[in-house]
Amino acid sequence: MHWFGEDLYNLYNSFEQEESETVAEIEFLMETVGNVKYKDYILGKTLADEKKGLIKDYIKERIRTGRPIQQIVGKAYFCGELFKVNEYTLIPRPETELIIECLGQYFNKNDYFKMLDIGTGSGCISITAAKMFPEAKITGVDICQQCIDISSKNAENKDLKDNVNFLLSDVFGNISDRYDVIVSNPPYISINDIDTVQKNVLQFEPQNALFAPNDGYYFYEKIISESTEYLYDNAILIFELGINQSKKVSEFFEKNKFSDIRIIKDFNNIDRVISATYH
Repeated sequence: MHWFGEDLYNLYNSFEQEESETVAEIEFLMETVGNVKYKDYILGKTLADEKKGLIKDYIKERIRTGRPIQQIVGKAYFCGELFKVNEYTLIPRPETELIIECLGQYFNKNDYFKMLDIGTGSGCISITAAKMFPEAKITGVDICQQCIDISSKNAENKDLKDNVNFLLSDVFGNISDRYDVIVSNPPYISINDIDTVQKNVLQFEPQNALFAPNDGYYFYEKIISESTEYLYDNAILIFELGINQSKKVSEFFEKNKFSDIRIIKDFNNIDRVISATYH
């Protein structure tokens, strides 16, 4: 990283984050902007001067504004693939990839099934599922038109626009079909916990995708109770969870005729994804 210059690197390290995050962001920039993996750079692969200059400009903007580096570049990784993101979409998190892992517990590669993704954002869940299950028919919905625009663009960029469809809908508002599986990473942070959210997340990511009424449980209860009109018998409902939410969401499932409740823990041993079967 010597080409960044000692002054700039020290300035980046004075930013309010761990050094490991700084290194990760620099590696992200090298890959997404410079098209060079950091390990290859160490082994002698070079970066064009114009790419170095652009990366420096992005770092300066990151330091000056505090905006997430993914928003500055306009790209983020999900399941090893790059997706366009902007200020209207949540930046995909590694934990959300567990929803894809959960789908793999229920379906095989060549299975045909119909899936609805509620609150699709950048479309990363829908598009990754469409790539993983090419025979599936997938619909992603969001209340935000800008999210529908960018998710549609992401599908087009990956030549999957015929496999997945995106439409504007407030949860089930514009839905009339039934599905074999519904997935959602809904807003689940209680507004009472606003002080626990990282400053840059609070400032730059869409709050309507982060916070939910009823202590963060509003969308779990709404989707579970209303989904019974949109699921086939023996269909699956999958959610990402917030911390310590698995017990109450399990109770919502049981109250609405769901069974076979399964939980996947994340890398911090937190209950992160929950699924259940509708009968």
